[in-house]
Amino acid sequence: MFATLARVRVLVAALALAVAAAPAAAAPVPSSLATRTTEAAHTDAAADAPPAGSPELGVLLIIGVVAVLIFMAWLLSRVGDESSGTDGTMV
Repeated sequence: MFATLARVRVLVAALALAVAAAPAAAAPVPSSLATRTTEAAHTDAAADAPPAGSPELGVLLIIGVVAVLIFMAWLLSRVGDESSGTDGTMV
């Protein structure tokens, strides 16, 4: 049972690292001065644009991720727990 839990934890950690590394690997790298000046022109135009999205959605996203992590930790702590909770100790 312990080996299975260890494998699941390693798999979850590997997937988390793969998801975190994917956006960094997909980011384009400028290769010439012309590309850099074009990007600078686009960033100046983007600076004048109104901000995209709502900060409240970011907060809700963070709260959701934390809630999922807490639930997964609770779920993994219950794996292999043999107590049924019907022994009268819980009120």
